[in-house]
Amino acid sequence: MLFRADNMEEGRKEALEYARAKMGTIDIARAAHNGGIEVASDGLISLHFLGRKMSFDTRTFALMAVDGAPVHIIEETLILRYLAAERAVKPAGELITFRDLPGGTFYLQPVHDRTSALVLRRFGNDLESLRAALSQYPHTFGGPGDLGATVPAIGRINLTLIYRLGDEEFAPTFDILFDRIVGSVYHLDEVAALAQRLCLGLIKVDVVSPRGVS
Repeated sequence: MLFRADNMEEGRKEALEYARAKMGTIDIARAAHNGGIEVASDGLISLHFLGRKMSFDTRTFALMAVDGAPVHIIEETLILRYLAAERAVKPAGELITFRDLPGGTFYLQPVHDRTSALVLRRFGNDLESLRAALSQYPHTFGGPGDLGATVPAIGRINLTLIYRLGDEEFAPTFDILFDRIVGSVYHLDEVAALAQRLCLGLIKVDVVSPRGVS
């Protein structure tokens, strides 16, 4: 519901309402601990989403960004879904693509069009500009490709980026990899939405727009 284009705004609202309702039925402290996040004595949770510091009140379910800017409805939903982890989030150390997730192959093209393709159109073979765009996020360089980097997304979930330059014969490519554990935390469309938030940030589009927009 977060990612598909059909009735997108309603789907996102329903997803957020569901995530909020879920918080009222669980032991939040225990669930957050599953994701490596602790609740402070005042009932607040401090966490980062793609490098942006957030504060979540376990009593009111209010989520705020420390920078004071609005939190996008997709990001709020992804944060609540992570905080409601039903089991320990322990990275497997095995990186996979969206294609490797159950059902991922079926949605591969629309996901590519709204994630990797956006970044490829923006940067092409301009790795210096891509590196500059990455500087807004905490990240570590390394890995295969002409530019490889790992960006902390939320809690114990990272996004691994592999960018390969093009030449006269082949176009550049951009792959987004996830630890296999991501499939036990998020639904398929939520994994896609997580990747999309990073890609939109890299090209600086709609990073903190009001709820229901984009």
